[in-house]
Amino acid sequence: MFDLMASLGATDAQLDFPVIYASARQSWASNTLPEPGQVGESVGPILDALLARVQPPAVDITAAFSMGVAMIERDSYVE
Repeated sequence: MFDLMASLGATDAQLDFPVIYASARQSWASNTLPEPGQVGESVGPILDALLARVQPPAVDITAAFSMGVAMIERDSYVE
């Protein structure tokens, strides 16, 4: 993955990404490549990486509540 990103011209900041080995079917994730036949205990490493790497949104907590709604389903009855 690193070589692909580098060949596409990614910046140094973009190339500094965590690698997490996971199986959705078996419900596990690991920060290190497990030995064959061994699996991680949970999907916790994925959630930990998200919390560590993704910044929370910049919001004004004192501002009035607002919410953007998107409807992707069409209903001819409503029209």
